Amino acid sequence: MNQSIEEILIELGFNLWPDKNGWRSNRIYANGDNNTSLLIYKYGGFIDFVENKRGDLKTLIQLVKGFKTIDESSDWLK
Repeated sequence: MNQSIEEILIELGFNLWPDKNGWRSNRIYANGDNNTSLLIYKYGGFIDFVENKRGDLKTLIQLVKGFKTIDESSDWLK
C-alpha cells in the first residue's frame, strides 16, 4: 500500500475532520450526516458509534464499497 491512510479515506469519499486520534467523519456507507458518528484512527481502525461497530481499514473499505468479502477490499487496496 503506497497511499497514506488519509489519502485512501479521501479517495473513498470521506470528509475528514481532525481528531487527536485520527479523524472524525460521517458514516458515508449509511448515508449518515453526523460528522462525529465515526472515528477513524491514524492506523486505519475505526469505531462506528451509531452501530457500536469496530473494525480495521479493510472492513471499512468493505462497508463503503459494498464488497461481499474482505478479499475484495484487499484487492481494491492493491
